[in-house]
Amino acid sequence: MEVGALFLPLFAVYFYWQTRTIFGGDSGDLAAAALTGGIAHPPGYPLWTFLGVLLLKLPWLNPAWRLAFLSSVPGALTLVFLYLVISKITRQFWPAFLAILVLAFNYVFWLYSEVVEVFSLNNFLAVLFIWLFLRLNETAKNGELKKLLLVVFFLTGLVLSHHHTLLLIFPGLGYLLWQQKTKIIFLIKKNFKIYLAAFILALLPLLYLPLAAGRFPAVDWGHPTNLLNFLKLFFRHDYGIFLANSGIVNQPLLRLASLVFLFDFFRKDFLILGLLLALLGGFFLWRRQRRLFWFFLIEFSSYLFFVFYASFSLENDFGVATFERFLLLPYLFLTIFIGCGLALSFEIFRPLVFLKKLKILPAAFLVYPLSIFLINYPLISQLKNDFTAENFAKDILASVPRDGILLLVADTPLFDTQYFYYAYRYRPDVKLIHFSKLFREYYKETLRKYYPDLRLPSVPAKEFPKEFIRQNQEIFPILANTLVGQIEGSLWLPQGLLQRYYPSTVSTPSASLVFEENERLWAAYQQPLLGERRRYQNLFTADILNYYYRAHRQTGTFFLENGYLEAAQKHFVAMAELKPKNPEVYYYLGWGFLTQKDCVAAERQFQKMLELDPKNVEARGFLRQTYLECFQDPVKAKEYEESCLQLEKSQQPKLKEL
Repeated sequence: MEVGALFLPLFAVYFYWQTRTIFGGDSGDLAAAALTGGIAHPPGYPLWTFLGVLLLKLPWLNPAWRLAFLSSVPGALTLVFLYLVISKITRQFWPAFLAILVLAFNYVFWLYSEVVEVFSLNNFLAVLFIWLFLRLNETAKNGELKKLLLVVFFLTGLVLSHHHTLLLIFPGLGYLLWQQKTKIIFLIKKNFKIYLAAFILALLPLLYLPLAAGRFPAVDWGHPTNLLNFLKLFFRHDYGIFLANSGIVNQPLLRLASLVFLFDFFRKDFLILGLLLALLGGFFLWRRQRRLFWFFLIEFSSYLFFVFYASFSLENDFGVATFERFLLLPYLFLTIFIGCGLALSFEIFRPLVFLKKLKILPAAFLVYPLSIFLINYPLISQLKNDFTAENFAKDILASVPRDGILLLVADTPLFDTQYFYYAYRYRPDVKLIHFSKLFREYYKETLRKYYPDLRLPSVPAKEFPKEFIRQNQEIFPILANTLVGQIEGSLWLPQGLLQRYYPSTVSTPSASLVFEENERLWAAYQQPLLGERRRYQNLFTADILNYYYRAHRQTGTFFLENGYLEAAQKHFVAMAELKPKNPEVYYYLGWGFLTQKDCVAAERQFQKMLELDPKNVEARGFLRQTYLECFQDPVKAKEYEESCLQLEKSQQPKLKEL
């Protein structure tokens, strides 16, 4: 009864704000894998994908909304079981209830309970483990231990079918089991076959991977039809089993930066009050239940080590957005500490006569989760109808001429476009190709199945991408979102959000034709900063805006270089709207005004560069050029030249150190 009373209102909240489309990040790839009966990026997430394939058979709304049930339902269940954990430890209702409300409206947890992603299911499996561990810790009866161990073995199999980060929960489990090692070892030996059968049964979702790959689905990462490919996918061979980014593996300072970011997220997401309550909670556990204190500290420390080891890149919106979803499991443990801290606070304040008589203690502490809700509601509520990712994909596909080949690189454009392409069968004439997979031998069969009219050269994998472009260049228009497969003598020209390839054997179009085509495309594109998106942007949406920004820069530069000054300036203004605090914006605006001999406007833009970055050498160099060539003022130009040289000289030792 208690479980149902908690689950229904929590699920109602998440159900109401459940997103109606993909969110950005990995959600497009996961959704496309489920839509095509395929395989998502490593480790493939077979449990989630198989459940997603089943959910897509429901008739309601669009595919992304149906798949988001794999976030909203586990999100509510996670909170229910977390309540059971905290109430079991504290033996109090209000601290457990208030603690789960804090987590329920925490930005990251709320977000990943609404969108198409694997992390809500991950949270649910984690809290199930925690609940089981507590039961193992307190039971002394062999019969109950036997049943609990059976569930532990089964859940362990499910973990291996879902997400590797859940394995980090086992150090704490090992500590608790060690406390009852004699009984545990005896029971495992006695019932080994039953436990092994439960474990193997839970591994069955892994069979989805080779079975799906055998059909050559349109979305197929790693093609695990043999043991080697299966193991590479399962162990995330391309990334590293617990690595997010192989690029900073050997740079300890950047790894330490991840921990600094982590604690900064703690402060922002739980406020100072939450951190103080967590410290109180640690004291509560240390004094009352020392074994549980060490259990939760080991678990929390395991995830701190993961954050340090995983090598997250935190230098752009996409990198930080990738990082924040891995905060979810540490947040579960932090919430348990907060719940224990609330329990201790209740004990401290309860003897006060006026609080006892008025019974206002729970109401007073309710201000805390209510504050969290009010902070995050504007950020979450606008996501329900935010179609930025979907519109971005539509704009990309609309940029491709009929029967064109579209080569996509990087997660955001590739994953978003895959979803829209397969969910709505939009532009089926376009040959959508994951460029990086052109280096994989199995991908030839995939292309042969879905695009039989393509020419597929018989050359080694390293040479395949260039030869593929060379053999298909005179049959189909070829477009990409970045320069790929560079061939001598060829040319890439801007085409809206994309770039179009022109081989050396074909005469390139005139600048006027390129200008007209780009003007037509940009006029038809979405306005990515409409409505609430101008005020509130999540990090993955911000990454989508980065692609519009770069495309505006690419188009504006081409226009400026070919004499379309007014049209170029419109694109530079659009860049400023998307990233008003980026000094680069004002370089392009200044360049445009300088080309038009509007000296005052050019000088104003370069000064803005200096305001945003006072040590910007380029800005001083452009101001020198403006005063020398536009204002015809060599004295002022000399001043900027000298300041530029002084700044370069002061920066030189730092540059040498770097």
